Amino acid sequence: PFSFEIFRTPGYPVFISIILMVFKSIVFIVLAQIFLWLLAIYLIYKLSLLIFNNKKISLLAAGLAGFDPAIVYWNDQVASETLFTLLLIASIYSLFLFLRGGRWTRLVFSAFLFGWANITRPIGQYLIIIYLLAIVACAFYKHKYKIFLGAIAFVVIVGTIAMPIMVRNKILYGSY
Repeated sequence: PFSFEIFRTPGYPVFISIILMVFKSIVFIVLAQIFLWLLAIYLIYKLSLLIFNNKKISLLAAGLAGFDPAIVYWNDQVASETLFTLLLIASIYSLFLFLRGGRWTRLVFSAFLFGWANITRPIGQYLIIIYLLAIVACAFYKHKYKIFLGAIAFVVIVGTIAMPIMVRNKILYGSY
C-alpha cells in the first residue's frame, strides 16, 4: 500500500499528514482548507490593492474570488487546489512587494512559497518563466543589479526545493 510513485508530489500529502497528526480527523482537512481559502481571499485583496491602489477594485476582486462556485466546491473536497492556490497567490504577493523595492526576504519568501506550490501541484512549474520575465522586466526600470541577483536567487531557491524529488524520481524511475 505504501509504494513509491512518480506522479504524486509530496506537498499536499505533507499538509494532510500534519492536519491528521494534530486533529486525527479528515473533517479538519476540509476546515483547514476553508481557512486557507479565506487567507487567499485576503491576499487577493492585498495584491489587487498593491497593483491598482483602489479599494473598490480590491473588494471586487476579493468578492469574486470568495463567491466563485468552482472554488466554493473545491474547498470542501480533499484536493490540493486550495493549498496550491494560496501558496501561489502568497508567492506572487511577496514577489510584488520585492519588486516594489522591498527587502530580499520578500524574494526569498516568494521563491520558497513558489517552490512549495510546485511540489503541491506540479502544473505550476511552468509559471517560473512568467516570474523570471517579471523580475527581468523590472530590472530594466530600476535596481538592475539587485533584480538580476534576485532572478538568480529565485531560481536557486525554487530548484533547491524541487531537486530532492527530481533526484528521487531519477533514481527510482529513470525519469525526472
